[in-house]
Formats: sequence, C-alpha cells, structure tokens
Amino acid sequence: VENRWFHTAYATIMLSRAFCLAFLALATLCCSGIKAQGTVPGAVKLNADNYISEIVNAAGSLPAIIAFQPTKAAEEAESGDEVDGDAFDVEAWKKKVDKYLLGNIGVHWIGYVLEADIAGVMELLALTEADDEPPVFLVYDHGDKDVSAFEEFEEYAEAKAAAAASIPDLTTHEMNEVSYQAFVAQAIQDEAIPVVLFTEKRETPAIFKAIAFAFRDYKFAFGTYVEPGPQIMQNYQIPKLPHLSILIANKEFGKDKDESVKLSFAHYDTKAYGPLKFIYIARWLNSFATQFNMEIPSSGAEQADQRQRPDEIPPLVELADAASAQAACSESRKALCVVALMDGKPALAEERQRLLAEFRTVQESVASRQFHFMWIDAACHAEWLDAFAIDPSALPSVVVISPAYRVLARYVDPFQKAPMIKFLTRVLKSRMKKNVSPFSQMPLTTDRDCAAHHAAELEAAAAADADADMDMESFLRELREEEEARERALQEDLAREREEEEAAEAAARAAAAAPKKKKKKNKKKKRSAPKEEL
Repeated sequence: VENRWFHTAYATIMLSRAFCLAFLALATLCCSGIKAQGTVPGAVKLNADNYISEIVNAAGSLPAIIAFQPTKAAEEAESGDEVDGDAFDVEAWKKKVDKYLLGNIGVHWIGYVLEADIAGVMELLALTEADDEPPVFLVYDHGDKDVSAFEEFEEYAEAKAAAAASIPDLTTHEMNEVSYQAFVAQAIQDEAIPVVLFTEKRETPAIFKAIAFAFRDYKFAFGTYVEPGPQIMQNYQIPKLPHLSILIANKEFGKDKDESVKLSFAHYDTKAYGPLKFIYIARWLNSFATQFNMEIPSSGAEQADQRQRPDEIPPLVELADAASAQAACSESRKALCVVALMDGKPALAEERQRLLAEFRTVQESVASRQFHFMWIDAACHAEWLDAFAIDPSALPSVVVISPAYRVLARYVDPFQKAPMIKFLTRVLKSRMKKNVSPFSQMPLTTDRDCAAHHAAELEAAAAADADADMDMESFLRELREEEEARERALQEDLAREREEEEAAEAAARAAAAAPKKKKKKNKKKKRSAPKEEL
C-alpha cells in the first residue's frame, strides 16, 4: 500500500511539474522581458501582399526560413506516382512547418507559402522565368532586409544550418582552463555576470549564439568551455555535458578591510527549468537580470531591426583625440568599431579624401547598427598601429574591433568597396577564420595636433634632405679633388716618362755620332826553340 501510495504521489508531482513547465514556457513567450525577436507562436502565412512587410519587419533581425508548399508536380516527381490533386494534406504540412519552429523559437523565424500564393510570391522575387518549379526553402540571413537576398535549399536541415550560421557569435568560444580564468576575471572587472556553456562541441550552438545576441545589451558575458576534463567537471560540479552555469561574484571584506571576490555557481537544472531551449534559457537569464536590477531593453521591431534607414546613418567619425576615440570606440559600446587607418600627410590629402568617400559608400551599403564606422590618422596616432601590430607601410588599412571582447579582425584586401562589403558581411555572420586575433587593450589615443605633427615631420624631413644634400655635395667635392689629384699625378708620371725617354734617345744619338777608335792588335811573338845542351 505504502509503495502504491508513493508511486501515485510521485506521478502526481511529475504531472504537476510538466503542466508548470508548459505554463511557464507559454508565459515566457507572452510576457518575458526578453521576447524572441520577431517570432510568433507558429509559422506565418505569406503571400505577395504581406511578404515584404513580414520579412522586413516581423522577422526582425532573426534569420528567416520560408517554406513553400510542395506542388502536385513536385510530389509526383519525388514519388514517381501520379498524385491526386486533392490528396495533399495541407494542414498536416502546416503542422510540420510549425514543428520546425517549435524547437527553434528565438533562433530563426519561419513563414510558409501555400500553393495558391506561390505564383505571386515567385513573381515578386523574380523567380518565375528562372525556375520552372518553386523553391522548397528560402533562407534570409541574420539581419538581412533585402527580400531578394536569399539562398535556396532542398532540405530543412540545410536551411536550418545556413540560418544558424548567419547568427553573429558574440560569445568567447573554445575556451580552455587558462582562457576561462581570464574570461571570468575580465567579466568581473567589467561588472558583468559570466554565463558559461560547458560543451563537447567546438562550434558555438545556434541557440547559445541567439541567446547571447538577444541579451547583448545586458551585463552578461557569454562563453563556451570546450571539452572540460573529468577533474574540471568535478571541481565545478558539472553532472554531464552540455551544461549551462552562471558565475556570481560575491564581494567579501577581511579583517584588514581588504576586498576579495568569492565566486559561486548557479547551475541550469533541466529538471527544474526545462530543456536547453531558447525560451527556457531566456526565462532563466531574465530572472537573474531582474534579480540584479539590469535594465531590460525594448523587444519591439525597432529594437530588433539592426539595419539603419538612410536618414539614420551617422556621419563618418574622425578619431582626432582621446575624447573622440573614447566616445566612438570604447569598451562601454556594444557595437563593433570599423576603423579606417589612414595616412594623414598633407601631400596625400586628395587621395585620402577619395578613399574616405569610398569608405563612406561601404558604410551606407552595409547600414548595420552593429557597426560604428570611423577613421583615424594612423600616421599621426601611431599608437593604433603599435597596439594592433600593423606596419606603417600597410596604410591605408581597415580593422574591425570588438572593444568589449578585445578581438580584432583585420582587412587585408585592396581598399575597395566590393571586397570591403564582403569582409564586413563575413564579420557579421561570424565566418571570419583568418586575420582574427585578440589584443591586450584598446590604444590610448593621444591629444596630438596632427597638423603640427605632420608639419614638424616635413620640416625634419626637409632638414634631413638638406643635410643629406650637404653631405652629398661634400662627398662629391672630395671625390672631384681626389680625381683631380690622381689626374695630376698621372700627368706628372707621364711627363717624367717622356723626359726620360727623350734623354735616352738624345744619348743614343750622341753616341752614334761620335768617331770610332781603332783597336790595337796584339802580335804574338814566336818563341825560339830551346837550345840543346850537353
């Protein structure tokens, strides 16, 4: 009896808990301070009349997936059998599309086009002449507002992957124990709450990227700790992967009144809060935001829309001194700084104006609130080159800086509109793999008078040139004198040789003209034979 009572009570508790989770999930969709931007409970029916407004406004900044109802021809082509026109179950297909959305609320937006509306939508998208059959899925990347900027996919899994890949990754990813400690220390210094996903996957999950983007204006710092070992899991009380935790810093004071920080974990319990899905994680984080009195930003369409209207695009900012640099690009700003590093020498003024005009057209084309465009005379403010290890010969150049996360993406292609737009699009979609590096701190921009700096450089260069000219003139003079001395010595040698030759010739002529003396001949006397003696 006791055993039966226990099981009955346990079943009642679990059933009640399931109802509570379902109710909380619904409440999150309706009332949470962080709403899934642009999403609604269910996919949206699209036609030629509402297509543009829904994609541009309702979808907001979320990636959008558009599903087209399979036509009779498509069904027959897939099955190989003739299909009765009334056999297609539209309601079952719509429920299937709704199911796509159910597990991805907050990650991407979904709309669908019924067969009766396909022709109008295809004409709107200029697909009528290009394609005999309508697409299966269209995908609009995160932040895209141009209805003609889409990709076609045959399978939902491919469409979902493309949509997820376009979500900006605002997390500190692929951390190990060393970088994790640095990440936590930096978050505490910035008075932010670290939110860490312990996972086996090296690629940041789409849900976690979407959460980080949705809470980007809060004092949270998001990071992924990849493949923590058994000892780390035991130390941090992680039961299994994936696991989500928040680190709360509690300030304590010792006897000597020195302040210290003690960290405590708040773990995400799937049994208590629900599965690791966007709506449940958002509710969980929202409770901490309320607890720590974080200001909750608006979740309306204007907040979600990350693209600027032409009249909203700010002027190109020049970082002329410390104050302008701090206001335009500092760790307190969430936007990414797109900085054109220019050479401000007066002789290059005309070329510099042309390049900045090109840079302005890039700003107008991208028109994203996630970017803040500016430029600096890096030949004057060389501290920017030193901070990012850029050689002065590389000017002009462009860098994209995340001051909050201290990460730099460097543009290395020609200073032209098309490749720069492609580069910035890849940055937005978090697809940069090369030329991305961390940096230790933002450059401390000096209050230098760049006009006076360049004038002094010109004066110094002129003086150096004058000195060089004087040195060259002195060198040439010495060279000429040495050459003249050698020439004189050579002439003297030649003159001496001529004199010697002439003297030799005169002596020879005198010797030839003198009379010759006869030589005496020595006659030999005959010896007489010796006398014979007795």
